Amino acid sequence: MRLLIIDGWTREGNRSHAHAGVEEQARVFEALVRESQPEAEVRIVHTYGDAGTSDLDFSRYDGAVWTGGGGNIYEDNPFNKRQLALGERVLADVPHVWGSCWGFQVITTVCGGEVAPARRPEIGIARDITVRSVDFSRTLFRGKPYTFDAPAHHFDETARLPGEFEIVAENATTLQAVVSKDRRITCTQYHPELPYDYIAKLMLHWASNYTSMFAEDDFRSLLAGLNKKEKEEKSFRKIEFRNWLEFVRRGA
Repeated sequence: MRLLIIDGWTREGNRSHAHAGVEEQARVFEALVRESQPEAEVRIVHTYGDAGTSDLDFSRYDGAVWTGGGGNIYEDNPFNKRQLALGERVLADVPHVWGSCWGFQVITTVCGGEVAPARRPEIGIARDITVRSVDFSRTLFRGKPYTFDAPAHHFDETARLPGEFEIVAENATTLQAVVSKDRRITCTQYHPELPYDYIAKLMLHWASNYTSMFAEDDFRSLLAGLNKKEKEEKSFRKIEFRNWLEFVRRGA
């Protein structure tokens, strides 16, 4: 099985991860792939500039994974243009695609949907996500509680879903998981791949971004809660991504 991992972060964003003491998100995905499918061939692609994508033969890959990111896809800038152009190529030639958070938003935009500022950002935890499809509770979410919390960190959301997608999980805040009707594309707004305590380290590093959102005591309490939830939920947090990898492997 051959997998392509598309890094949704700028060079500066990846440096901020290093300063926070965590791996780049593309490396987190790579480790999960190797943990579940050790025989897989994995290539990570950064889109800091034009180098690294022009030589790619997308048709040789069985699946592509799009990481989270730190931008707003509706902004007109060179990085976003490269991401969207790459998205068009990936969706045209790669049989199976997974998008997490930013990846979901890139894919939504490429497919003609709309991303906008979230009515209510989810910071740290997306609570009470419910699987609304019985079929997907037995496949993508097999082994997962029917209602669950998940790691999350997003200030934007899909405001208009492209017509070729169906909602398979959501909470009172926003769409949380969608799948294309041809089953080629799977996206989550939350991050099954990222440990809660990984997000806590990033939030601590970015603490100044949250001063208008949280009182200091509430912020510290949230960080402590994220560390606790990782210990409690580690066994089933990443189940859907593992199930997706198995689906890709069987179809490869």
